[in-house]
Amino acid sequence: MGAFHETGAILAADRRSAAPGTDRCHRSRRGRLVRDIGRTVADAAISTENLTESARYSTGLGTRPDSLAVAGGTLWFGYGTAGAGGIGSVDGSGTVTSRQDSGTWTAPPTLATTPTPSGVLAAAVQTGDTSAFVTYRAEGGALTRQAAKALPVPDLSDFAVTADGLHLAVSSPAYPRGDRYGTSDLAADGRFAMPVGPGAVAVAPDGTMADGVGDHGFESFPETGEGYYHEYDFGYPLRLAAHGLAWAPDGSRLYTVGVDASGGTPTLRTTRDPETAWVHLYGSSSTTPLAPGLLHWRHRRHRVGGLRHRPSGRTCRISATIAPG
Repeated sequence: MGAFHETGAILAADRRSAAPGTDRCHRSRRGRLVRDIGRTVADAAISTENLTESARYSTGLGTRPDSLAVAGGTLWFGYGTAGAGGIGSVDGSGTVTSRQDSGTWTAPPTLATTPTPSGVLAAAVQTGDTSAFVTYRAEGGALTRQAAKALPVPDLSDFAVTADGLHLAVSSPAYPRGDRYGTSDLAADGRFAMPVGPGAVAVAPDGTMADGVGDHGFESFPETGEGYYHEYDFGYPLRLAAHGLAWAPDGSRLYTVGVDASGGTPTLRTTRDPETAWVHLYGSSSTTPLAPGLLHWRHRRHRVGGLRHRPSGRTCRISATIAPG
């Protein structure tokens, strides 16, 4: 079962995108949704199989719980209001603890962790021309700070932790960057295979990444080195929703949510088995042309151009969404 959150609403479907439903919740990474009850005092656990409430946890008056992540066997949540944020937790018995982080936050922090269970937790908020990031080790229901730093991201839209827990990928609409930030010290440590684009970023258990492209597209690519490079187009007027990307647990499907210009009317798409053609860089005579499709030429040209710095002789696989008929 997959579930996606946009503007307070949930669109849920099974792995084939069948039997959709909706509820006003937030998504966790362990098969449950946690709903912010009235955005003031409590979280509720929602089954993703039938969208029914299975438990409710009081987080305190005015806490306004928001972003969620599971790390070190504990559910963590960012909470608060502008000027006063924090990180709280819910343990396996349902006990809620606030102020788990000894530092201060200027807003409710967004949380992220690895796609498979680990003790790595990262949190961030935008703070004017930069974004404040903190990484933690989550263990035994407690957080230990690993690093804290302001990164040069003036328009933070999303971020993700790589599958091995060693780096952060940060999404920026205006300034897409390929920098990998180490979770141990938040210093730039090499580059991803592609700049991390706008709207959303997600990492599969095998390390494959996905992010936004332009106003109406998204792509998947390997973290570094050779691999499959796929690019897709929603088609105007849909655009990728904020935090609107998620991988299936086995990495076989990429779930995406598109929204209209107002941020409403969420539309769920499941991407699998894309049409592909091998394309050799540097004008090789064995180049196989792409079939005509919904992907704009300027995007194709940009993607190939973006890979020019790869060593001579390497190949990449580029895909296009093919229009019916």
